[in-house]
Amino acid sequence: MKLISCYRDDTGLLRARTADKDQALAVFLETDIQEDTALVAELLKQIKLLKKGKKKRYESSGNAHTVTLTPKTATLESLYDDEAPRYRLKLSHFQDVLTRWTDNI
Repeated sequence: MKLISCYRDDTGLLRARTADKDQALAVFLETDIQEDTALVAELLKQIKLLKKGKKKRYESSGNAHTVTLTPKTATLESLYDDEAPRYRLKLSHFQDVLTRWTDNI
């Protein structure tokens, strides 16, 4: 499932293009992940542990969001906008998005 397409803007910054309903995912990638390959590696490691049943939950806060991972879902929650709805997607889709993002760093 392709939730994002990645590109570099005129200033060279990595950007994510998504459907309107998935805009929270693009904002998360651009503000929290940016080009931090170590953070992506940590998230992918935690996803692997969750999928193997070695962990039940993982939570981390970044620049603008808290990400919560469970064996089936990834949830993004804004740290600054109390009215923003939580964004939830399948853990496998989140893994694919992180991999696609990393491929463009």
